[in-house]
Amino acid sequence: GGVHVAMSQVAVHVYDLSGGLARSLSASILGKQLEGIWHTGVVVYGREYWFGGGAGIESAHPSQTPYGRPVQVLRFANTQIPFEIFQEFLAELSMRFQPHHYHLLEHNCNTFSQELVSFLCGESLPNYILNLPHEALNSPIGAMLRPMIENMHTQFRPQTGVNPVPPVSARQAVAPLPSPQAPPVTPKHTPNVSTPRPSLLSFSTGNIDGIASKLHEFAQMTSTDVSEIQPLIDELKRNHVSSNRTAIDCIVRLLEQWNHEQLFPLVDVVRMSVCHSPFRSELVKSQFLRTLVSRCDGQNVPLLLMTHRFLTNILCFDNTFKSVTPYIDEIVNVVRVSGDTALTKPAKLAICSSLFNLAIRSHEGVVLNAEQLKSCLNTVLQIVRGEEDVDISKRGWTSVSLFLRHQSYGLGSADVVEVAKATKQKCRDQTVIAVLEEILQFSSS
Repeated sequence: GGVHVAMSQVAVHVYDLSGGLARSLSASILGKQLEGIWHTGVVVYGREYWFGGGAGIESAHPSQTPYGRPVQVLRFANTQIPFEIFQEFLAELSMRFQPHHYHLLEHNCNTFSQELVSFLCGESLPNYILNLPHEALNSPIGAMLRPMIENMHTQFRPQTGVNPVPPVSARQAVAPLPSPQAPPVTPKHTPNVSTPRPSLLSFSTGNIDGIASKLHEFAQMTSTDVSEIQPLIDELKRNHVSSNRTAIDCIVRLLEQWNHEQLFPLVDVVRMSVCHSPFRSELVKSQFLRTLVSRCDGQNVPLLLMTHRFLTNILCFDNTFKSVTPYIDEIVNVVRVSGDTALTKPAKLAICSSLFNLAIRSHEGVVLNAEQLKSCLNTVLQIVRGEEDVDISKRGWTSVSLFLRHQSYGLGSADVVEVAKATKQKCRDQTVIAVLEEILQFSSS
């Protein structure tokens, strides 16, 4: 059926996690008056949605959340966003709002509510809610109180009637959120691996103004008209991107014509746009991927960085990851040259992220032959050898572990064992150590 458009008012329920203590004690303890320790949930389509350290994004009937009665209800405009698109946005958001992403100052329940309200109706939460943590905790005593406040935020664990929102990668396995218009969910086979499949990664945010100004600078240098791309940039700023075939065709033309060092903003625009389903579906019908992998030779690090971020994103989504199959040779070639380049930290992280997603998808229908798998393994090993950054190591070693599970290829080389042993001796991160132990055990069996 078509997309169902149902108007729904957007409201935000505001709760005081301190139960009134902040108002009565803050002046004497902090030397400044705080009205409350605010938690917020967004009410739309008959459900309330919130983010916490307990289970990531959750939803419940508005009167049945663990937070009791709201002390205030903020009413916003009606949303014009169809429910299906809202569900998709929520599933994409859930990759950035996992329990381990929770951070009291930078990435909390109110950060989530702000993103949701902005997406649904283009409005914003009041400053007194958004600025509260900095205001409350910017003092020595505030810093001492921080664990207590953090605990208030995470003590509300999921309970009956509360639905955790699955990440976009797990949507097939979980029933959709309750709604009269919820689309049917099709089950899908899970990869033949013993441990649970990790959540897929994506790079969904970016400095849109910075990218746009770079694009216009290169357009002036080359006397190129980029007006066909402008509507796409405007849509990115509104966080609502349509299929936009005209912009895609213009980007493909410029990918073929411009010099290597001018290509990265073009790829970056597509990398962010591909997180939106209508654009994604249109992009895979175009020549973009074929053109990109033919131009990326590993010599230009910004282009390499953006190419791997784009590949991470296209592999992340269930409706487009198989579109890489016709170009797998060229993609592996990009992977091969990536290991030979003098890399920055962001580039290493992007390469390990795209290989992480490729490793998961190699168990779900993206077929790699023995040579291609070895190339991927070699590149990861070049990057993780002696790497101290925990995120790079985590993503890199997890992809090694996933690639090694293609037992039929006998990939457990002495090189993997040697690098894994050397890394394990120096490593302090328990997650990485656990993955290394699994690899060493696997390689010895």
